[in-house]
Amino acid sequence: MNFYQRNLPHWQPFEAEYFVTFRLAGSIPQKVVSRIKNKLRNLAGKSEADTEKLSSRINRLTFQKYERYLEGNNPGPYWLRKSSIAKLLCEAIEYRNGKKYDLYSYCVMPNHVHLVFKLFPAPNNTKYPVTKIIGSLKQYTAREANKLLQRKGQFWQHESFDRVIRDNEN
Repeated sequence: MNFYQRNLPHWQPFEAEYFVTFRLAGSIPQKVVSRIKNKLRNLAGKSEADTEKLSSRINRLTFQKYERYLEGNNPGPYWLRKSSIAKLLCEAIEYRNGKKYDLYSYCVMPNHVHLVFKLFPAPNNTKYPVTKIIGSLKQYTAREANKLLQRKGQFWQHESFDRVIRDNEN
């Protein structure tokens, strides 16, 4: 099992099932990100008997706030609406199916993507397999999408949101 943290914690047990979300760069303005973080810091400062419950609640609220903003009428880029970009992304996601993961489902939204998959066993104790898989996917699709759009610059937001799917026993 692997764990590391940038802005978000990333817990990556091998052979687990994952829900992953990644978004276009600029899809949520920095002032909105700061406002959400401040609200969550205030929530974290309040006492609650069970810290694990509080942590879980904060994570759920964080995801909900970002998701609501992404699905709203925000001014960010909507490049994934273009059929050529969406097709490129779908092909890249499906190409990795059976090689890197067992793909259950995915959804391409106008400014973000959701993936649900089971991670295959990692060869040679690979560290952070989900991060590497999503990083590779984002790197390839960013380069190719920028060519199609005849633009340069950051295409995807650097960090992704990944969550291990657990049942009632885990």
